[in-house]
Amino acid sequence: MKIKLYICSLFFCSHQVLSLEVPVSEITYMAPWSTHVDVRMDAGVVDAGCGLTDLYRIDLKNDPGAKEKYSILLAAFMAGKKVGLSVSQCVGDRGKIQGVRLSKQ
Repeated sequence: MKIKLYICSLFFCSHQVLSLEVPVSEITYMAPWSTHVDVRMDAGVVDAGCGLTDLYRIDLKNDPGAKEKYSILLAAFMAGKKVGLSVSQCVGDRGKIQGVRLSKQ
C-alpha cells in the first residue's frame, strides 16, 4: 500500500514540476470556440512542446475547471488587468492552461 501511495505522489509531484509559467502580463486576444478557448498574452512565449506557441488554450471538454478559468480570464481581459498562466500538456497543437494567477501589477 505504501508503494502505491509513493508512486502516486511521484506522479502528482512530477506533473506540477512540468508546468511552465507564463509571466504576469495582459491578455491581448481571446477567442471562444465550441471545444476550447484560445488566449494570447503580451508576455514572451512559453513553449509547452505542443507545436505552435502563439496561443494557449482552455480545454472546455475535458477540464473540470474550464468554466472558472474562462470566467477569470474574460473578466481580466475586459478590465485590462494582468494575469499569469500555468501551462502544461497540450490541447491540439497549443499549450493547455492549467492555472490562472491574478496580480495587482
